[in-house]
Amino acid sequence: MKASIAISLIIAGSLLIAAPILADYLYRAQIVEAMRGAASTQVTLGQTLSEAYRFGCWVVGALMIAAAVLASRTRGA
Repeated sequence: MKASIAISLIIAGSLLIAAPILADYLYRAQIVEAMRGAASTQVTLGQTLSEAYRFGCWVVGALMIAAAVLASRTRGA
């Protein structure tokens, strides 16, 4: 596997793993901003990401990274 493809797979896999974490952070920031602006104690926003979606992002990201690492190791041997 070419090095540029392996690097791209690792970066894309890492971003896919980090996407639910970033979504949670932005969700919480939105809640804080809504509560601060309205000076209220209760805010209702849309639903968060499902656990199945989080797990799927983690699995696909980990598989992308593993494929890049394994393909790079077999090429170098």
